[in-house]
Amino acid sequence: MEEVDFEELKKLPLKERIEKLKEIEESSKKASEEAAKLIKETEKEAKTSEVAASIAPPPAAVDISALFESQENIEDLTVGAPVSRNDSADYQSSDDYAPIDSSSGPAVRVEDISNSESYKNETRIVLKKTLDSRDVLDNINKYGKG
Repeated sequence: MEEVDFEELKKLPLKERIEKLKEIEESSKKASEEAAKLIKETEKEAKTSEVAASIAPPPAAVDISALFESQENIEDLTVGAPVSRNDSADYQSSDDYAPIDSSSGPAVRVEDISNSESYKNETRIVLKKTLDSRDVLDNINKYGKG
């Protein structure tokens, strides 16, 4: 912050002196507001660091050499482990499969469906869309994207 020379201010004409004093007052207000804001932020930061220090455990020393030591083979651990078997497995009952009854509509053979015209038309439509898509992909790969 710059020093104010009040002796020089007294030598200025009245209007200029008033303007300069108002500028000085305004800048000092801004400076004090800035200082108050920084004080609050610093106090908040200090409290946060205190809480973090009290909560965080102290850092433990890490022994890197322990990472390279040979460990027991996991296969050796599992070979001798007792096996527990659950003899009461939940199997699906044959009652879950109800026989087809005539109330669901007339039975239709698969051969009849595959030979019908509507099935053939749907097959042609799907085949055409597949071939068209393949042609588009081939053109993209041939000429590039965009």
